[in-house]
Amino acid sequence: YQLQRRVRSQLLPSCGAAVGYMAIQEFTDESFREVTEALQGLQWEVQRLRGEQQRLQALVIDLRGNPGGPLASALDVASLFLKKHTVLMQMGVNSGKVEKEFSRNSQPDLQTALLLLTDGRTASASEILVEALCDNARATSMGSRTVGKNIAQAIMTLSDGSGISFTVREYFTPTGRSMGGGHRPHHEVDGVVNVGQLAFDEASHSWKFPPMEHVYMSS
Repeated sequence: YQLQRRVRSQLLPSCGAAVGYMAIQEFTDESFREVTEALQGLQWEVQRLRGEQQRLQALVIDLRGNPGGPLASALDVASLFLKKHTVLMQMGVNSGKVEKEFSRNSQPDLQTALLLLTDGRTASASEILVEALCDNARATSMGSRTVGKNIAQAIMTLSDGSGISFTVREYFTPTGRSMGGGHRPHHEVDGVVNVGQLAFDEASHSWKFPPMEHVYMSS
């Protein structure tokens, strides 16, 4: 493993000769740098093993148990894999207006096949990343439904010292769907995904999902 503060990565030779794995434990202000460094490390390892002309073919991004973090960090990571000016998310604000966040990366990775792993603890900013990639048909997701945290709230302190909370933002997917119900993965799993049993076919550049008993373990 390449251990970083909140990101760890390695190649998965059992899944394919050029398949990487990256677990993002939570998002911080350093996430973009850490993810970028992890991607560079995986690419270097592929070239070391397969030759300088070879590249990373597929990447598993593990967001299970990721509680979120700074929204901007999740958007920056999403921008690594989406064309510039792609809508990453929509936000409803108090005025009734809808604001959009766009990818700003001028040299994104549009070739590496992405598989996102989620569970019932994947929340907030990590859900933003999942929806940005899946709603734009850039990634496939597997696991269980995410938390569904779709609002940001603030607290107003009253004169008597008590407080009242109110919604300042409501989050929507790039195509405008509410995120309140959580993300339902393309491949729902009742249990824990056994990462080592996943498979990627380089010829068709697609993930292969063997029979359930070979890929999933009960939790």
